Amino acid sequence: MRWEGSVIKESAASQGLSIVQLADKIGVSRQAVNDWIKGQIPKGLYLITLCDILHIDPDDLFIKEIDRDIQIPVFRSKRKMKLDQNQQDIMKELAGKYKKLFPSSGPVKIHQIISVSDQSKKNAKIIARQFRQMANVSEHKPMDYHHIFHLLSLLDIYVIFCEFPISKLYAFFTRIYNHRVVFVDIKTNVMDLIFPLLHETVHSILRDNRPMTIDDTEEDFCDTVASHAQFPDSYIGEIYSMIKGMEPGIQINSLKQYSLNNHHAICGVVKRIQETDSGFDLKYGPADTNLRKKIRSIYEILLGSDNVRQFINTYQELSPLFVNLVLDQAEHLAPRTLGELFALENYLDMVSLKDELLQLKNLEVNEEHR
Repeated sequence: MRWEGSVIKESAASQGLSIVQLADKIGVSRQAVNDWIKGQIPKGLYLITLCDILHIDPDDLFIKEIDRDIQIPVFRSKRKMKLDQNQQDIMKELAGKYKKLFPSSGPVKIHQIISVSDQSKKNAKIIARQFRQMANVSEHKPMDYHHIFHLLSLLDIYVIFCEFPISKLYAFFTRIYNHRVVFVDIKTNVMDLIFPLLHETVHSILRDNRPMTIDDTEEDFCDTVASHAQFPDSYIGEIYSMIKGMEPGIQINSLKQYSLNNHHAICGVVKRIQETDSGFDLKYGPADTNLRKKIRSIYEILLGSDNVRQFINTYQELSPLFVNLVLDQAEHLAPRTLGELFALENYLDMVSLKDELLQLKNLEVNEEHR
């Protein structure tokens, strides 16, 4: 918190009080008030009296310091709702818990594959194809969560799984010391995760050395890239040619089977079909909801067994950059700190986690020296 004495002068002026008059009301010298304005904090009773006279709260005289090492964009959450400033601050506080892990200097490499000056639908499709090629996705298949996490590592974007303190997000992008980081709500169903992760991936590259305020044009551009990266035209064409003309109930059952086989929600496919057939109207909501109940969350995937080594291996498969970052510092971190970084709650797991991380680090060091 930083003292902001200029508020005294502004508040006094708004009430028609000169500095001399204000000083008289408080019972101090004019110089004392000037010292407060310049940065000296008044002692207890004087501070209370000052605030009573100016009709302000003491908090109005203190400004919360801005941590410029962590930058979170003003972005859209679920169902295109904007997060308010308080929610932004909450997410920034969450990111701050991981700040100490990241190097504070040095250039950050990023693959410059996006033309930020062209946010057209044509360019969005080009970028979507580039994403799919980088992630090595088969031409006629949709992206699954393995593909997207592989893509993020190729783009030098760190992925951190943790429990979000607010419920409006699946994932959000931030910069920590200019390192690009995507936080993922660990309770999110992987079926719901692919599209928002692709969306945040586009943001993470578009925000390279640019202001962190995101407008609706960029949000829509990211949506288009994400949609076409997840579902190629050939996949959508195959589905639509099969279900076109069927009864709605049969269409829904067919879409459910495609979704189960390829680990995606029904809604994304329907929206892509509607791009070419605006009259396609299917009440898929209940089927989509039931489908989600059959798909695991990231938390369930990571903690699929009680084996801590398996947990680390799975985490490293999905987020190799973050695990390697922690490995470099694991020796100096307490078990509880490591447990919190990896969203583990049981202290015994935390102790085992540190032991396993140190063993893994030693194995890597030995491999390097062979």
